[in-house]
Amino acid sequence: MLPPLTRERALCPCSAAWIPGFRSPPELQARPQQSRPPRHSRLLHLQLTLTGAAVLSKCLASRRAKRSKKEHYQPARASSWKELRAVSLHLDSLASTAGVREIPRKKKGVAIVWFRNDLRTHDNPALLAAAEHAEMVPVYMWAPETEAGAAPGGAAQVWLDESLRCLSKTLESMGSQLLLRRSVAPGDDLSFLCQQLNARAVYFCRRYEPWLDQLDESIASRLRDRGVDVKTFSGYLLYEPSSLHLKSGYSKGHWGTLMPFMHACRDAGEPRMPLARPRSLPPLPSDLNKVPRNSLEELGLAAIGPHLSTDWTVSIRSSWKGFDEQTAISEMRAFVGGPRLLAYEHERGRADLDQNANSKLSAYLRWGQLSPHDLYWCIKLTGVQPSTVQTFERRLFWRDLAYFQLRAFPEMRYKPIRAHYEMMQWRSDKDLLSKWQKGRTGFPLVDASMRELWETGWSQQNLRMVAASFLTEYCNIDWVEGAKWYEDTLVDADIAINSMMWQNAGRSGIDQWNFVISPEKASAQDPTGSYVRKWVPELRKLPNKYLHRPWEAPAEVLAAASVKLGVDYPARCIDDLRGARAAATAAVLEMRSLVKDTEWNDAGGYDVVELPDGQVSRVFTRRDLRLPRAVASSQARQAAGNRRHEGDTLRERSTPSQRRGVRSKLRRTALGESASVESW
Repeated sequence: MLPPLTRERALCPCSAAWIPGFRSPPELQARPQQSRPPRHSRLLHLQLTLTGAAVLSKCLASRRAKRSKKEHYQPARASSWKELRAVSLHLDSLASTAGVREIPRKKKGVAIVWFRNDLRTHDNPALLAAAEHAEMVPVYMWAPETEAGAAPGGAAQVWLDESLRCLSKTLESMGSQLLLRRSVAPGDDLSFLCQQLNARAVYFCRRYEPWLDQLDESIASRLRDRGVDVKTFSGYLLYEPSSLHLKSGYSKGHWGTLMPFMHACRDAGEPRMPLARPRSLPPLPSDLNKVPRNSLEELGLAAIGPHLSTDWTVSIRSSWKGFDEQTAISEMRAFVGGPRLLAYEHERGRADLDQNANSKLSAYLRWGQLSPHDLYWCIKLTGVQPSTVQTFERRLFWRDLAYFQLRAFPEMRYKPIRAHYEMMQWRSDKDLLSKWQKGRTGFPLVDASMRELWETGWSQQNLRMVAASFLTEYCNIDWVEGAKWYEDTLVDADIAINSMMWQNAGRSGIDQWNFVISPEKASAQDPTGSYVRKWVPELRKLPNKYLHRPWEAPAEVLAAASVKLGVDYPARCIDDLRGARAAATAAVLEMRSLVKDTEWNDAGGYDVVELPDGQVSRVFTRRDLRLPRAVASSQARQAAGNRRHEGDTLRERSTPSQRRGVRSKLRRTALGESASVESW
């Protein structure tokens, strides 16, 4: 139910934030009649109004200007009463039986619905199609051997283990049962199930990793040859990567970057609305008992090795409220309906706040307890001004962009997209890598991020970027090592998204990072010090002045805080950050000099990559890494200059307002907009 509306303001049903200027329905607009003031009072009021019009106008203009600067803190104007009510009904439907519908059993025979990354019963087109049959069997097969070495890592397996347990209970409450199989050949197992159960149809939602897409096509072809009807559906992304096409070169942004991709998505139209949940599911076949199955324990997910004395999964399991779709929907409602969505635009970089502005929905999206359509339309229908939520909304497009890139470059998990970056001379230092992995670098912000990651399986986006920047820009360690560690320690580890972020951090990605994050300056991420004190408790007694740079603390301050560097907390693994950064940059320039006068370096010094269709396209290259060709015509140099990205340098702006615009854009990038969606 919507709350009562008063004073021409509405309480948004999903945000609990007052929306100024939204008029209530006519029946709620009745006001008590007031007596007219005396005539002389009215004349005096008119006189004051006329004489003060100019001053009042200036004051109002000033107030509007101030409000526009603080727009992110102001609740947004709703577009209509109908939209507010639609949001309320939509959110209620996701968490109650209002989003449930009866599915007529109009198809004969047995259907198999194959669950993979869509572990939910709502907004699941494959489940809805299977529910139209007289009988249905839900199946999940754990087959890591088929994933080309990219099977879910340890932390992700913890989430998967809990998710399957929750999905099984949900299906049982709907009159069905989840059939679990430990498989090494899913195609053979599905063929066997179809034969044993006389199944007429198999339904599943598509996967977009190229090797898994090929596997699914092969399995579908084999089943169709056996007379089985196979249908696949879109459920993991907003847009099909194969349906989107970008022009090579620079078109509203460099090829493969966010803005051209978003324009292509917008041109394709809005994503579909979320689908309802079946009220009940068809019965299981009577002869299902003859089919062998495995217990959840027999799948061996997140197995604890005999050499380990403690269960490392406990801290991850206890760090999350739940792993089922109802918890996912509840968390989405809390984020969209509370103050965090409105604060996200400017507070997402803060790790020290009690009310963290990040949604923490990434793992629910990764494993399908939540669909991207749920989140997209939940945000879209709030009526909040687009400028207030544009960065968060873009996260879903970053997510789709990662799969667009993975489709274009199937080997981007371990091979540089900028092929010549494979010649990069990285530092080989296992001890330094181990310190980074364990959160023992001696840089408190980096260590806090890595420790939170290990304990919970998650850290927010800009802290992932802090750790990634430190590894590649200061330690000069191969980004592939960082990507592999994140794959194993993130509960939301997603091959496409993780690879895109690490490619960009390692400078070899399509959208090379145009910034470097200092590991010792934490004013943007942890100004109060609460975050570091939580995850690096050995430094909790240090004053804020020295908390993020304990090596600068006087001996008496360290003694008072019971800190002995090198004993209680590790000494810095890098003493000269500026020198380390210069050495890493020199290594990149040395590598780039090898292709300086080739087709992989254009006249303006930008990297050039080959696209899947055989065309070549220049891609954004950081100014300090550009090497203009030794021989280039004046026309070529002029053309290269004209194509410079507007955010490359502030000096290319001619007016103060333009320079402020670029600074704002670079600030948004530093806060984590130009990265993956994973952490949210």
